[in-house]
Amino acid sequence: MSGTALGFVTVIVPMEEPLIAGGVRCHGGYVGGEYVSPRSAVRRPAIEAWRQRLLDDGHPLIHVPEKYVPPNYPNYPQAKYLLKEGVVEPGRGAISHDHASDRAGK
Repeated sequence: MSGTALGFVTVIVPMEEPLIAGGVRCHGGYVGGEYVSPRSAVRRPAIEAWRQRLLDDGHPLIHVPEKYVPPNYPNYPQAKYLLKEGVVEPGRGAISHDHASDRAGK
């Protein structure tokens, strides 16, 4: 069993097999041979219910081709370099600035 704190609610997610890395038990685990994080264990059913509701309401599900999905930023080599250089929160300043601007009414 694995628990995820969601505010004041803890969701207990049954795992068939725990995730062990380097002899340390990590969060999440395996269900049906597939890794499931505590978050995705809750999100997957919610997303499936949302998709089903769209279909039930007569809305088509659309596929967005990968060519229209921007790459991750920073990408893996960039993130690795930034971490090596001691930069642990790339983009936090931009996010904080945006939120500060929103709060200031700008």
